[in-house]
Amino acid sequence: MAAAAAASHPDGGTKTRREDGEGEAGAEDRLTALPEALRLQVLCLLPLKSAIRTGVLSTQWEALWTRRWPPPSSLDFRFAAYESSRPITEALERRGLQRLDRFALSFGIGELGEEDFSRCVDYAAACAVEDLRVHYVDPTSPSFDFQFRPQPEDPHLTRLSLRGITIGNPLCSCAFTALEVIQLRRVYVSDTTLLLLVDGCPLLRSLDLRYCAGLNFVSIMGAGAHLTSLTVAECPLLTSISAYGAFSLRSFRYSGAYIAAYSIPATSELTDLCICFRRPAREWMRVSCYAPEPQSDELRRNWLELLTNLANLTVLTLCSSALQKVSASARARSVAGNAAPCKLHNLRELQLLMFAMSNENMDDIYVFLMNCCGPRLERLFVQLPARGYQCASKKELSGIRIRGRDRPLEELFQVEPPEEAELDEDQSEAFENLMLLKMINFRGHDNEMRLVRLVLKKSTRLNQLILFTPTSNLPKGSRSRKNQPKGLKKDHMDTPQFIETKVLSLRKASPNAQIILSEPDDSAIEPLHCEGFVKVD
Repeated sequence: MAAAAAASHPDGGTKTRREDGEGEAGAEDRLTALPEALRLQVLCLLPLKSAIRTGVLSTQWEALWTRRWPPPSSLDFRFAAYESSRPITEALERRGLQRLDRFALSFGIGELGEEDFSRCVDYAAACAVEDLRVHYVDPTSPSFDFQFRPQPEDPHLTRLSLRGITIGNPLCSCAFTALEVIQLRRVYVSDTTLLLLVDGCPLLRSLDLRYCAGLNFVSIMGAGAHLTSLTVAECPLLTSISAYGAFSLRSFRYSGAYIAAYSIPATSELTDLCICFRRPAREWMRVSCYAPEPQSDELRRNWLELLTNLANLTVLTLCSSALQKVSASARARSVAGNAAPCKLHNLRELQLLMFAMSNENMDDIYVFLMNCCGPRLERLFVQLPARGYQCASKKELSGIRIRGRDRPLEELFQVEPPEEAELDEDQSEAFENLMLLKMINFRGHDNEMRLVRLVLKKSTRLNQLILFTPTSNLPKGSRSRKNQPKGLKKDHMDTPQFIETKVLSLRKASPNAQIILSEPDDSAIEPLHCEGFVKVD
């Protein structure tokens, strides 16, 4: 007699497997055979994310989840300028308090008063909404007049996205037992409120904070064991981040004022890291009041030790400010000779956001590639300044000096920089498996050419060298790189013809290396950290 065994399907359904005496197996989908009303009842028992996933089971399940609650199960309200809120509030009254999957409220300057705003938000909470998005979108005046106050208990909310409003202090400790994703953009929130919000989310897996006023200190110590992604970008008053205990963190992205390396846990789980310091070097020492102020040597050493302790790090993005600190420490270790190795052995993708491209910046890139990048590096992305002062002539550069330097600026941009020293085989492992180099805002300046020459010369497996010149350098609507743009002086070195001639004449270690020189293309290969927080100009 055939035996029947039921197994749970990974997407939330079930399947029945029958085996005969000879071990042959057949499958019977009993759930799909149920009447639609019963299948909708099954979907009502699932979280929104799991309900959506059932759409891949068969055509009979596709989009069925959208009808598990009385229509409409998803509400998206967008207020036009000075539009009355009466039609929307009347629509909510007609619908009644019935379950909702998603509630989105987008508004700017208009007739949506604070009372109507609170009524909409309270309505969504009363309908046990799972995906709540409240966005103040007026681009002219980021207002915090509207206040969102977290509910004391909300067992249904799984995704919260707020923009341009204030998060009020909760009346008591909040419990969001299902909340997995929090996105706050241009939100005013205090340190205490954020701490209570995070502590009340045991299943939180993604926390995204951008341009949030009021934050001085971010702590995720109470986030639980599920937090895998943390983004903190351009919060103007932020001085410190505490991520101790977040050992499940796999992605950390930071952009803003300098923070010390000890703010980030040296967890073996971290796989992608983005660090961008927007303030100049003279302001880097403004670190958190929660820790003693270390010396500059300690700052450099801490960042390098952090990177080299991340055994699983595969994707890394550094701005030129952070790169300078890390490279300085790597250079000191190399000179010492007896220091511990600082290789990122599992690094596969590296992106460098360069605010400048002087000789010193190129030296930082060179030192980092030689001393810190291991043999698994496959993709290198370099974003150059959008507006380079290197375009100035020698006559314009003469007499100009950089603060803190004894040399004129023109000496930083030699017409013919010295050739790189020949490398031993054990020193060039960063290029062993490099298959892609992509440079944005490439103008063919000497330090840019120095990096291109180095990669072409050392990368025996290089497949693509992609050089995106600024759009203004190429004729509009044309891909030809031999046409001289109108109005461009003949003695100006930054011309498409100059770049093409100079690049194509370089020696290639890889016979299969394809050189692509064009204006930016949205369909081109992008790095993992393609979303920029600061403009490189």
